[in-house]
Amino acid sequence: MSDPIFKFLNHTVVTARREILCDGAPVSVEPKVYDLLLYLLQNRDRAVSKDELQDAIWPNVIVTESALTRCVMKARQAVGDDSRKMRVIGTVKKGGYRLVAPVEELQKEQAIAPGNRAGGREQIPIAVLPFANLGDSADQNYLADGLTLDISTDLSRNAWMFVVSPGSLRDYRSLSVEYQQVAEDFGVQYVVEGSLRRAGDSLRVHASLVDAATGAREWSERYDGPVTNFFEIQDDITRQIVASLGSQVRKAEGRKSVRADADSLDVWGLLHRGTGISWSRFNRESNLQAEQAYRAALAIEPDNGRALIFLATSLAMKISNGWSENIAADSHAAWSMGKKGVDSLPNDPLVLASFGHIHTCLGEAAKGVEYLERSLELDPNSAWSMGLLALALTCSGRAGDAIPQVTAALRLSPRDEATHWFLANLAWAYLHQKHYDDAAREAQRSVNAYPGWAPPWVTLAVAQAALGQVPEGREAIAECRKIDGCVTRDGFARYFDYIVKDEQHRQFIRARLREVWPDD
Repeated sequence: MSDPIFKFLNHTVVTARREILCDGAPVSVEPKVYDLLLYLLQNRDRAVSKDELQDAIWPNVIVTESALTRCVMKARQAVGDDSRKMRVIGTVKKGGYRLVAPVEELQKEQAIAPGNRAGGREQIPIAVLPFANLGDSADQNYLADGLTLDISTDLSRNAWMFVVSPGSLRDYRSLSVEYQQVAEDFGVQYVVEGSLRRAGDSLRVHASLVDAATGAREWSERYDGPVTNFFEIQDDITRQIVASLGSQVRKAEGRKSVRADADSLDVWGLLHRGTGISWSRFNRESNLQAEQAYRAALAIEPDNGRALIFLATSLAMKISNGWSENIAADSHAAWSMGKKGVDSLPNDPLVLASFGHIHTCLGEAAKGVEYLERSLELDPNSAWSMGLLALALTCSGRAGDAIPQVTAALRLSPRDEATHWFLANLAWAYLHQKHYDDAAREAQRSVNAYPGWAPPWVTLAVAQAALGQVPEGREAIAECRKIDGCVTRDGFARYFDYIVKDEQHRQFIRARLREVWPDD
């Protein structure tokens, strides 16, 4: 078997993707750590000496025994083991190691519907076709192959995605691929295709996301860079493509679910209906509609971890935005369901990020930072999680650390459905720092991207008032009240208390609100 799957305890090693999963969620490890674990799995019927491991993991390279010891320690950590428990990797007295956990070895991975991977329809099956080399030199094929592998590997970290083994797609190196045939062969919903073309000292990369059933192009983008520095920019290009793909696939699934009859949707469809409604055009009404979709999902499957965490997040955002009619009840439900959700899916990056955001919305931003940083360890290409982390950092008094996070999110996913929200986060970080000109600029960009959410309008008004532009600030408040006639000045004073912790600065913002907001 060329691509076996190994299962032990609550872990799975998918050799075709060089991936380790814990309860179905990817575990991030260094390449040598993966190599060591795989070698022990392949030779689990015997003890492996330290010398043999060093030769196998570092061929033709002289390394110290301490390097091997560190590698074993990291491998144990990756699978929830340590040198005291030794439930997975045991130490042999005469100098060596052995895989001691019971292991089930499965047949070569088949690219099938995601329910066979995680139980239920919980992932979106996607195939990354070999990127085509459109240049004159076949020597550039290795660049295309490397980019294909990197995108497949990084995309598989997204807990929503089931990525077909790149090795299974080698025969599809053709510009005339029939997408429906790929869908039939591998059971995928989406196909990623791309190309590289060298022109002189420049290299151009194209990437596209295609609906495999219809052939419709959901997204495409172009990236340019100097060929002499390709390996330096390859990681950056990969991260941008993967971040955009994560956003665009979620957006496409959301559109399908929003258009469908709600009564015909299963749990998976209802989850995407909720995210599709609320994430792209967030406001009081869309948050309520998303809440209804998540409640419908829980009526079908009461213990669904994602439905629990998404509903909890909607309730927490209802509180932080001043829309809750019963703060005590909504807060209790948000904490309770959020905890159940993260307990059921403790290694799902999006679940961890959502629980972090719940903490931010309910006044515990510093704790939220911890969950969001853990989420980004598991999926470092999630622009959404970066944006959530930026808000948590600002609300915990670390606006200086927030700005690079949200800037990275905007760079990674420049056409994200949540661009307006990223820009609002940037405005709040600048507001926290009292950089009112920057805050006004980013708030204006936010309302230009999506004018239907009140907080960026009020942020713009406060920043303009702080700059002495009171008439312009009053115009912004007037626009805000057209969008949501239920908003109040006192409600937004409390809203800014989430963002600004210094009492003197809070009083300054309240004074600016009084300047631009007519008496309620």
